[in-house]
Amino acid sequence: MADMPHSFRCPITTDIMRDPVQASDGHSYERVAIEEWLQVRQPPTSPMTNLRFDHDHLTPNVALRNSIAEFLEANEGIRAHITQLEGLQRQVNVGGFERGSAIHKYLCPINHSVMRNPVTAADGVCYDREFIESWIAASHGDALVSPTTRKPMGPTLIPNPELQREIQKFLSELPTAGGPPPEDPVESVRDLSRTFDIFDGLVDVLSEVLENWGPPRVVVVGNQSAGKSTVLERLCMMPLFPRDRGLCTSLPIKIDIRRAPVQRPTTLETWDTKANRRVGPVRIIPHDNGDVDIREAMAEVLASHGGEVNDTHELRVRITSPTLPPMSLVDLPGTIGYPPELKERTHRLVAAQLAASQDRSTYLIVVKADQNGPRDSGPIEHIMSLGAAGRTIGVLTHCDKLDSDRDHELLTGWLSNDPAAKDSVPLNPHGWVATMNKELRRGAPDESNHERLLRQAQRERRWFEEEGYGQEIEAGRATTRALVDKISTMYSNYVFETFLPTTVGRLGQEHLRCTLQQVELGVPASPGNLRDGVALCALRADASARAIELIQACFDQAAHEYAVETLAALQTALRRVLLRERSVGIQDVATTLTRLRVHTLRACTTAMHTLGRAWHDKFTTALGDNTLPFRLQRFPVLVGRLAAYCTAAAPHVRDTTMSRVEAYLDNALTVDSSSVLLVHDLREGHVGVDIRLESESVVGVVLNEFAVGFVVPTQPELAERVAAIIHDVFSDEAQEQETTFAEREMLAARADRVSVASRRLLQLVDPTLSAEG
Repeated sequence: MADMPHSFRCPITTDIMRDPVQASDGHSYERVAIEEWLQVRQPPTSPMTNLRFDHDHLTPNVALRNSIAEFLEANEGIRAHITQLEGLQRQVNVGGFERGSAIHKYLCPINHSVMRNPVTAADGVCYDREFIESWIAASHGDALVSPTTRKPMGPTLIPNPELQREIQKFLSELPTAGGPPPEDPVESVRDLSRTFDIFDGLVDVLSEVLENWGPPRVVVVGNQSAGKSTVLERLCMMPLFPRDRGLCTSLPIKIDIRRAPVQRPTTLETWDTKANRRVGPVRIIPHDNGDVDIREAMAEVLASHGGEVNDTHELRVRITSPTLPPMSLVDLPGTIGYPPELKERTHRLVAAQLAASQDRSTYLIVVKADQNGPRDSGPIEHIMSLGAAGRTIGVLTHCDKLDSDRDHELLTGWLSNDPAAKDSVPLNPHGWVATMNKELRRGAPDESNHERLLRQAQRERRWFEEEGYGQEIEAGRATTRALVDKISTMYSNYVFETFLPTTVGRLGQEHLRCTLQQVELGVPASPGNLRDGVALCALRADASARAIELIQACFDQAAHEYAVETLAALQTALRRVLLRERSVGIQDVATTLTRLRVHTLRACTTAMHTLGRAWHDKFTTALGDNTLPFRLQRFPVLVGRLAAYCTAAAPHVRDTTMSRVEAYLDNALTVDSSSVLLVHDLREGHVGVDIRLESESVVGVVLNEFAVGFVVPTQPELAERVAAIIHDVFSDEAQEQETTFAEREMLAARADRVSVASRRLLQLVDPTLSAEG
């Protein structure tokens, strides 16, 4: 592994990355490792710089992931070594090493994986440095206790180089990877991994691109003390669930299982489901005694809110494993028959949880075999009311407590799924399975809970064989092995009949949404570096067409408004000035005509004054256009250049027009003009002159001058200038990038991830389908 590029290793785990993501510090990390880092450390700081992250968003580093994949493809030795280590972890998880094997000394108690950098903590126990440091960080200043003994300890960590050398020697002497993986000596949900291999690497993508999506989940229900937690503990082969005498699940526990190349510590969160927020810090759960943390978290919720059952909070446990399938398990509080208020509360909680996420749920209903049978189970009516019997497996527990032949006859009847059997509730097509997971005492003082669970699993089959249930074992109706097989069958049916069509359909809708959103950003796209002549020409052509369309419409509107509004207003103003007859003294005729010329010119100036202001508003509004398909506003530089052109080419009246009008009025409004008629009033006692004008003639001449003097660019002139601007803005050397480019890239990447996810899911139907095609 020494020749591997340093950038391929996660800075947190030091292992080669499989799902690299980039954080806000600019560095790339293995997704599960940095997610755990962000969860546990408050405030979250960069592992590389020790500075606070700007945000907690993680971006998939597709280029790095592809480079790593190409490197592994070209380096068989490294690939084989990684496969060897993964096989070793699988053997550890399934109990492939006998008690007393040296490997047990090499396992970190926190995550049950082989240590790479062993250190001795203040409790005298050896841990992997990364995980004990996470444990210490998760204390958040509270009293630090040992993950193993749960007694107070200090934060001092002492390197253990001797153990590290011993571990390295052990790993170097492992047989070369090859051949089929070892058979599991006991059954658990690990056997479902074959069914869910297709989801590897897709859980994060699907969770990201599909709102409220989640992997398939198993919801476990039953009466209080029916043995739900014991069944789940056996399925996971991890002691996480409350199972002590007198201690029951008092709020929902949701177990989310994530696949990862390396086994990570399990984490625990308490959530307020009404406020949809986490309560308190994230906790690290040791692999071998996580039930202690679950018990404490439940007690804290009940102490804060009272009651025996809480329906406003839930515990969320996250398991990251290379061997468990990506799925969710939900352990619901058991239903209670008395007192009435608690009965109503537990049934309401179970009904609400069962109704949630039905499109991705299957169910286990757990019933004590030594009591009154399936009909006496409180949640059975909720399963039936949902019409979920076809997605439900019945689990009969406490079979070791059956005393009489009659008890065993009843059990056999329930397992037959025969509706005629006493107290039977048929669950077709999956039926019922009998289990016996009586908790064993520790076989040795230093036996771990994981080793105890392995012995417990091995004892179950022997018990059923000794009790005469060989036929039921053969028929797949007894032992946890049979339960796992039934879950696998139920899941396969569910995946093909419901989950796969629903998820692929939603992915199709999401891909269409991404495509439409890219179109809504404006087309064609402009990344700012187009070198393809065809694409660049298309961009220029579309930009020119849209710009000419917008600006030409402004020019046309300006010309129309000038004719029907500006000139009409001028005509009205001129008539108001010129039409009225004026009777003046003979000595005031010249002064009056001069004043008429001034008022006429003022009317012209006033009418023309609004022309510039109206034009600026017009083209500014037009260039602010953001409608489909082109969306001009995504190019602010182009808009600015076009606005400058519009300002320079504004519709206007030629400078000579006003001079021509002045010259005309100087001639038209004089006593010598044919447009002026002076009528003398020579009546006795009254000497004056009536000034009468050929006003319509004067108005017509002035209007004609302003009509002829109005200037707008011709369409060819406009097209030529716009083309020059666009060619400059989108030149071969320098091109303006659209402001929506980053959003477009994000949508395109999202659409690609959706496409890959769809193809990966469709491989379930057609294994020959390429995931990258």
